[in-house]
Amino acid sequence: MKTKILSLSYNAMFKAVFSNNKVILSKLIEAILEHSYINIDIKDKDFIIKNNELPIDNYNDKQLICDYIIKLDNINDLNIELNRKQYPGVVERNMTYSFKIYYEHFNRGNEYSEFKKYNLIQVNFNKFKNPNNKSINKYYLLDANDSKNFLSKSICIINIDIEECYKLVYNNICKEEISELEKLAAILYCDYLEDISSILESVRLDNMEKEKFINDINNASCDKNNQEAIKLEDNIEYRFELTKEETLREKTIDVIKNMLKKDYDIKEISDITGKSTKEIKEIEKSMKD
Repeated sequence: MKTKILSLSYNAMFKAVFSNNKVILSKLIEAILEHSYINIDIKDKDFIIKNNELPIDNYNDKQLICDYIIKLDNINDLNIELNRKQYPGVVERNMTYSFKIYYEHFNRGNEYSEFKKYNLIQVNFNKFKNPNNKSINKYYLLDANDSKNFLSKSICIINIDIEECYKLVYNNICKEEISELEKLAAILYCDYLEDISSILESVRLDNMEKEKFINDINNASCDKNNQEAIKLEDNIEYRFELTKEETLREKTIDVIKNMLKKDYDIKEISDITGKSTKEIKEIEKSMKD
């Protein structure tokens, strides 16, 4: 019987495990840089996952923000996003976070000569497909008519489909053809400890590092605080999926209240809004309470 765990695609699990295991965090960062042909020396660095400290514009941002900033050196930052659900505007929202971080660096008062050296790598681990069905896509700002003409390489956005990575690992007999980043991303998709152990067999780690990683995942998955945090994450995602419907319902209720204030007949309000007379009477009662 397989050992069920809480997925590392949850923010609480990702932070709990990778914050406690700097070897695997460094391995993940190394894989991101290697796959993206970004040359930054990270040897012997002790990385810390840091919550985004940028100002949050509204309550929805506060609910859904899930990025972790890792300072690679004085001029390079890595920002990691976990997106478990695809919803309208998810790409734009992630881009907004990237530009906020980029702007914050500029806003600290750095001279432009220093600022132009700054680079931000934005990695989105997504539990949904990339537009071209590839496991990993990398983006820069470039000329739409000339792919060799870059407007800027200061922001690199990497979208990783963790489910596609998982499928690659399990459908490809020759795992050597799969990159380290795809293997580690596949681990984020796993719901069972044994599946993670199987993937780790082909990851460049010694046995002690693999064993510690497995134990860290198991311990984090059993932690009651993480379990409660994940319930909250699921509720937030569920509420976001209903946001459009809820917004429409709230607007309808506001219209009904305004019509009641203007002494419209309840039957007439029902005909216009599609709400039953019972629902309208309940709204009317709530206005008097």
